[in-house]
Amino acid sequence: MRPRYLLLAHPRRTVSTEWLDLLSGRTGLKLAFQDKGIALLVSDTTDLIALPGQNGVIVGTLFHRYGLPERIRVFPPDSANSVTATAGRHLVERFWGGYVAAIATTDGICVLRDPSAMVPCYHSGCENGVAFASDAPLLVDAGLVTPTIDWDAAGRVLYEHDLPSAGTAIAGIGQVRAGFARVVKADDVRDEEYWTPWDHVRSGYGRSAEENVEVLGRAVRQVIAAWASCYDNVLAGLSGGLDSSIIAVCLAASKANLTCLTLVTEDPVGDERDFARAICESIGAELIEKQYAMPSVDLGRSVAADVPCPNGKVHEEAYNSAVRRVADRHGVDAFFTGLGGDSVFYLTHSSRPLVDRYMEDGWSIGLWSTAQDICSITGASVWQVLREARRVHRIRRAGYQWHLFEDFLHADFVAAERKTSRVAPLAGSVRRNAARQTRSPGDIVTGDQPHGASR
Repeated sequence: MRPRYLLLAHPRRTVSTEWLDLLSGRTGLKLAFQDKGIALLVSDTTDLIALPGQNGVIVGTLFHRYGLPERIRVFPPDSANSVTATAGRHLVERFWGGYVAAIATTDGICVLRDPSAMVPCYHSGCENGVAFASDAPLLVDAGLVTPTIDWDAAGRVLYEHDLPSAGTAIAGIGQVRAGFARVVKADDVRDEEYWTPWDHVRSGYGRSAEENVEVLGRAVRQVIAAWASCYDNVLAGLSGGLDSSIIAVCLAASKANLTCLTLVTEDPVGDERDFARAICESIGAELIEKQYAMPSVDLGRSVAADVPCPNGKVHEEAYNSAVRRVADRHGVDAFFTGLGGDSVFYLTHSSRPLVDRYMEDGWSIGLWSTAQDICSITGASVWQVLREARRVHRIRRAGYQWHLFEDFLHADFVAAERKTSRVAPLAGSVRRNAARQTRSPGDIVTGDQPHGASR
């Protein structure tokens, strides 16, 4: 369970005991840290790491970037000065994990959310400072926010679906984005970017394909071993596809007690038990097979009931309910999935890899190899692939673009957003029929695409 916390940042001022007692009574949280303008109330002190010299506190889980895959319980004294001197940037460069850190600097307080964004961090203004919380209801329970829907923001979240934002759909509540820090000073509050994937996109250049495979494999094993070391009993969601299979194999090599779960539908497309069984037989793990708990779907309750932004899908209730039941029955401490692996391993039926290769290498023999790979995956002809690649290349020259969704939004709102949106729409991404499959320009759709290729 993620830690619940309420963090107060008051530069150059001590938070009064009376106010802290009041907040504790309203939220049920206990004071765990107070110094240098930082006050932290938490539900559980297990997930806290104090910085030496009372210069701040970390909520969550922290690991060394270079070192043993073990959780840090006491912050290394030799790194403390670097963390405070860089206002937390050293923390991002030399450590990783799932955390929110509050760090006292010479002229204010820095509240940093790690790049994985595993620990939520919402915020609102409070008397002479800023309050940060693990969940929006805490800010409401603390009496810091009166919940009111910001309809423009709610529409914007739907329109710019999945585009990270510093706002929410509740007036007065914002969020610290992944890899960002909110810097609170006596006369200024601003967001600063501490981490971006663009700093790492060329990290593999100059190495052979075999070397990159080894580097990636080592990183995956290190990360999973580190997280597995935090728990005794773990449950792995297993589809039988690539991503979840990698997770399961790495967990089997850890000291944690591993159980695997695969969920199936009545449609054969959603039944991959044979693959899941093969994986579990290979690693010697127990496999639990369950149907999606469709009766658990409650159309009267949002999947995002406690989240201040519209998100999620109704069928997630069926999945989550089945997972929770198995987890409760088996005393599971953590649930691991391959979710997000399609992005890591770039599952695509698009011609865009051909454009990427052309923009990097120009005309080369490798272009033909990439085109053949795309044909093999999609079933399209080489002429279809080349035609789509040419179209995508023209679109990309217009700058950074995003899928913008107009379905179910009022025409007046859409017209206004088109003028002010932070990104340009991908061609063909507007006025999309909700019943159709969503796809990007360059996506090549044929009748023989593989299902679940790398889940």
